Amino acid sequence: MLHRSIRRALRLAGIFIYLAIHQALAFVKSAEGHNELFVVGSLATGFDSNINSAAEGKSDLITSTTVALNYIRNAGLIGVNSELSWTRADFAENAAESFSDPTLTLEFNKKTGRTTGSLSFSAGRQSQADASINQRTVAWNYSTAFNWKYPVMDRYSLGGTLSHGLIDYTGPTSLSITHNSGTGFKSECDVSEAGEPAP
Repeated sequence: MLHRSIRRALRLAGIFIYLAIHQALAFVKSAEGHNELFVVGSLATGFDSNINSAAEGKSDLITSTTVALNYIRNAGLIGVNSELSWTRADFAENAAESFSDPTLTLEFNKKTGRTTGSLSFSAGRQSQADASINQRTVAWNYSTAFNWKYPVMDRYSLGGTLSHGLIDYTGPTSLSITHNSGTGFKSECDVSEAGEPAP
């Protein structure tokens, strides 16, 4: 079974060798390059000596494949950055631990004008070993963040950050839903030498 997984990993390596060299392939461009669509792929094989993070954990060979679709828009007042990805991991001897994790990220940003900032969202499924409970966990992670900056004077500006996160554990685990939130306020001052204008 272990050797079969190695042979399968080698066959998949041929599919992703072009993407491994070039890292990303833009297959759609429009509006003079302001809109771009990318496909990104990766393949990795590694040995984990303790897949459960337990005192007597099992070892296994894991083959991971990731495919991502990226869309970038830099036209107009509001820019867009987004990514939809899917990660598949296959365990050679512990097939029940194999998983498929999708992830979606979306960001709207304003880089020009007096007030600048960004608003971002993300949602994704994460499967990993948790050392605190000595077992593998599956959870949905959600987060959102808002950043802004406003110049009050030539050398002085104000900015702030507001963020919130949620982790929702699923499956047989002793963990439950957890929330993480944060707020921030910041000020910036550009100081130049006497007689020199601020950049």
